Amino acid sequence: LQAVLQRHLPVVVVDQPKDVPGISRVCIDDRAAMAELAKYVVELGHREIGLLTMRLDRDRPPGGDKPVVASPDRLRTPHFHVQRERIHGVYDAMILAGLDPQSLTVVESYEHQPSSGGVAAEVALDANPRLTALICTADVLALSAMDYLRARGIYVPGQMTITGFDGVPEALRRGLTTVKQPSLEKGRRAGRLLHSPPRPGLPVIDVLDTELIRGRTSGPPV
Repeated sequence: LQAVLQRHLPVVVVDQPKDVPGISRVCIDDRAAMAELAKYVVELGHREIGLLTMRLDRDRPPGGDKPVVASPDRLRTPHFHVQRERIHGVYDAMILAGLDPQSLTVVESYEHQPSSGGVAAEVALDANPRLTALICTADVLALSAMDYLRARGIYVPGQMTITGFDGVPEALRRGLTTVKQPSLEKGRRAGRLLHSPPRPGLPVIDVLDTELIRGRTSGPPV
């Protein structure tokens, strides 16, 4: 990004990094979208909640060759603000419901492998066996977590609620409760801004709408 900016090439940021001076950005309100999803999970009656997130910093966490419970320092890192905003959206919903956000079990997957969500689910349940819901910051984590739980006879949503984020086709096909974001429209808007940029000094921040999908993977705790 710095090389592109130094060459004064046309730039539009999609999602992150945030607040690049003078640069237009196409995004969603990640925090509000996740808060709406988490509010739905809390209203179902869940109080013991785990959160599976993608990487939170550029540097690997200690023991980060596999998913690990995120330390307070990792949760305060300045990088990858999309993941951080989604985590804070869950905090917002918990605080609104009178729950302590510090009770949230957050597991970070530094490596984004097909099995990462399943391993993260195992780490979360080892840290808190009372969990009844796993909120994931990405559908790919949620789908992998579902496969892990079902392989071990843990029924979704009968014994565990699982939610994702993004609304990828496989997630919608499998009935995942998730937040659907307009990924294709993000690309279209970014392309239009590149071809017809705003006047210098007047960057555009284009915030697109999301949709909460109440799928078949969420229900009240047993």
